[in-house]
Amino acid sequence: MAEIKQKIKLVVKKRENKPNATRQQGLIPAVIYGPKTKPIKIEIDQNTLEKVYTEAGKSNLIDLEVEGENKKVLIYDLQFDPVKDNIIHVDFYAVRMDQEIHTEIPVKLIGESKAVKDLGGTILNEKDTIEIECLPQDLINEIEIDIAILDAFDKVIKVADLNLPKTIKILDEPDQIIALIQAPRSEEELAELDEAVEENVEDVEVEEKGKEEEEGEEGETTESTETTPNEEAK
Repeated sequence: MAEIKQKIKLVVKKRENKPNATRQQGLIPAVIYGPKTKPIKIEIDQNTLEKVYTEAGKSNLIDLEVEGENKKVLIYDLQFDPVKDNIIHVDFYAVRMDQEIHTEIPVKLIGESKAVKDLGGTILNEKDTIEIECLPQDLINEIEIDIAILDAFDKVIKVADLNLPKTIKILDEPDQIIALIQAPRSEEELAELDEAVEENVEDVEVEEKGKEEEEGEEGETTESTETTPNEEAK
């Protein structure tokens, strides 16, 4: 099931300062660009940006107003501070409503699986986005997938099983698996895993011990063959 997009508005101002100076004012520097669109430098309040990004993600159109000029944009790229992990720069892509765009839509698993609830299985989400192509006005927020159909361990949900509007073209291969249920491990399998772990630990210990002995022998050889300047002179 596809979730219909919601209308999101964002009002911003043009930016005159350099990025660092803008950040010192508590604002986030950004740029708008796209086909037949001259790049526009803008600045955004940090709290406002975080709220909009939470609502829009990268797959929702934003009605962006720049000092009276309106544009339909997508959040194309975000840069984060490597230490604080907060947003420090944003790229907005101004779309043309008559041209298809290529993007990814997040997958959201919903519902309850009998194989998980009654049989002790574990849900595995093998693919969390779907690559699509469509006109901007046909974009959707996310793709909801009900895992109730996964009522046995031999069942899977593939890209081919998705039921999206005809206005959206799926670009992923149809046989790609999105979700499946992993059966609980038997006592025999768990025992084998324990043995494998113990063997790996023993192999590492033996390898490290052999390496230490080898390094020790090399040290002894070096000491016994080393000559002094006087001996070389002789």
